[in-house]
Amino acid sequence: MMTCPSKVIALYGCIEWGLRDVKFLSPSSFTCNQGTFRCHAVDHEDARIFIHWREDQRDDEYDVYIIKNKKGDNCVLFKSQDLEDMSNKWVSFEWIAKNLKKKWRIDIQSTT
Repeated sequence: MMTCPSKVIALYGCIEWGLRDVKFLSPSSFTCNQGTFRCHAVDHEDARIFIHWREDQRDDEYDVYIIKNKKGDNCVLFKSQDLEDMSNKWVSFEWIAKNLKKKWRIDIQSTT
């Protein structure tokens, strides 16, 4: 799953949010009727995650962070524009809680 996080998030989005017309752009991104989604699978360190560098945030772009080593709700959705000032920086769980658009839990298990 972590080699292609976009497939898991796209399937979840279709079921829970009504996303349609999904087209995969890469193992970590897809586009659909709601815009473009970039999916990141990360570990937290001291209740912080690193926000990946993004150029050109548009209104119809979203970032999903799967926080692999977090208990409870471990997936968060952001509008990409909301991450603009935090790009290429570490952010705390407190910052995440104030700025996320959606959160949910996903179970991650190794198949090997």
